[in-house]
Amino acid sequence: MIREHMNDIFTPFLKQALDATNVGVVITDPEKDDNPIVYINKGFTNLTGYTEEDVLGKNCRFLQGADTERAVVQSISQGIKEKKSIHVELINYRKDGTPFRNELIIDPIYIDNTDRTFFIGVQKDVTEQYETKLELEDTLKEVQRLSTPIVPITNSISVIPLIGSLTFERVEVLYNEISASEIIRHNQIVIIDLSGLAFFDDQFGINIGNIHKMLNLLGIELVLTGFSPNMAVSTQTYIEQLRKIKVYKDIKSALGNLAV
Repeated sequence: MIREHMNDIFTPFLKQALDATNVGVVITDPEKDDNPIVYINKGFTNLTGYTEEDVLGKNCRFLQGADTERAVVQSISQGIKEKKSIHVELINYRKDGTPFRNELIIDPIYIDNTDRTFFIGVQKDVTEQYETKLELEDTLKEVQRLSTPIVPITNSISVIPLIGSLTFERVEVLYNEISASEIIRHNQIVIIDLSGLAFFDDQFGINIGNIHKMLNLLGIELVLTGFSPNMAVSTQTYIEQLRKIKVYKDIKSALGNLAV
């Protein structure tokens, strides 16, 4: 019955074209109870291991499992309810139980000769790309962490030389490093040397102010060195917040003037 109904929709050429694609294609009928699958292509079988006999007449939720993100499933359900296009990624499971990262695009499609709307879902395994992205993010975080060293000068003073850039992400790393550092906790003064910064964004003043507040809560004085004219211009809006921060030309000048 389902196959006969789909034969009225697809030409032999269209079926051949869909079967030739590398992605999985599923069509469901929202006018039937529980929005069952009425068509799958060979790409879907290759991707999931499920055949027509396994899935025709069933809702697509059988692809879900223990680690499938509930919030994403809810957004899919809401999109189908409202007959909207959906583009998400989520964890699905093959017939043999192995998980994969599924890039899923669902669109409502109106078929003239049936005067009905169906849903067509295109599925692509992006597990490798997703894992590569996570590895890259972890690597970048580690690079940022290693490029934010805390250098103890005395029992009371440490220096943090910033090299490269001071962006929101870099500031987050700096917050975490300061919070976790046992060295910092025993300091009276932390010198942040800015002379190695090649780039800072328009949040520079806010970032410095927030670092100052954080250290102040720990009972630690913030001192800045290597403060350039461009940095001074960028912090004009926050001058009242930053007025209490001592600024020196370089680390040597700071150490020569600080009384600990």
